[in-house]
Amino acid sequence: MKKLIVLTLVVLLSSCGIKYTPIVSTAPTNTIDFSSDLKKEERECAYGLLWFPPFAGSDISVVSIAKKNGFKKVAIADHQADFFILFNRTCTIVYGE
Repeated sequence: MKKLIVLTLVVLLSSCGIKYTPIVSTAPTNTIDFSSDLKKEERECAYGLLWFPPFAGSDISVVSIAKKNGFKKVAIADHQADFFILFNRTCTIVYGE
């Protein structure tokens, strides 16, 4: 019984990380004027249990966020992953105008 409790605690208290890397292309950010080009910021999040990928929440793709919020131009897209004891949250943040 003690081994089962210890194993359960180890699984619940262990953490892991996800590194998001650009798949298609990267653009230099030195051409972006951060004071005027980034007029809008929108964030969409999805949720998952333990270490499994997100399955609940909204569509977190850059294209769907841009269409839904009426972006004319997307300057930067960023990803954020937060891991809590029993669930994880993955967010996509889109900046542009």
